[in-house]
Amino acid sequence: MTSKEFTEYRNWVINQYLLDNGNRLSTLINLVVEDLNFPEFTIKMRHAKNRRQQYIGMSYDLAQILKEYILIAGHTSGKDFFFCDKNGNQIKARRLQESLAEYNKSRGVARTGIHRYRHTFAKKFLQDGGDPFVLKDILGQQTMEMVNKYVRYYASDLVESIQKHSPLSTMREQLGLKKRRIITG
Repeated sequence: MTSKEFTEYRNWVINQYLLDNGNRLSTLINLVVEDLNFPEFTIKMRHAKNRRQQYIGMSYDLAQILKEYILIAGHTSGKDFFFCDKNGNQIKARRLQESLAEYNKSRGVARTGIHRYRHTFAKKFLQDGGDPFVLKDILGQQTMEMVNKYVRYYASDLVESIQKHSPLSTMREQLGLKKRRIITG
């Protein structure tokens, strides 16, 4: 695999990784192989913004992608930086930002940036029914206030969410009651 091919592949893996957990840049570049626990599907985050070590889960899909990446990257030690440059060294934050921006723009993504993955992850997690309190822990936030800043709801999201999760509608369905006709003005 050429250096360019490896960089393309690494950037694809990083895209998958960030979409699955919304990690910050500093956590990403400091991740080492031994931080990944595949049998338990967890990732140890030693370099979080709040300086507290924490564990987050990893999906089965991401685990498969990361296992393959370990082989292709040629990692031989648990101390190896997971997302490395072409020589196996820790990738520099600025270089990674530039590399991902080039990668995404070449695929038609106009607005790009590593922190955007965090927002996308948070929003999709909640839209797919994820618990906001669990999201707070995954993101390593101290308060729910910060979670609210990451997720911007649009009117259509709110309407769809209330239609899907309305306690009244759910109870009526469980009782076998018909949907009511909407009265219009």
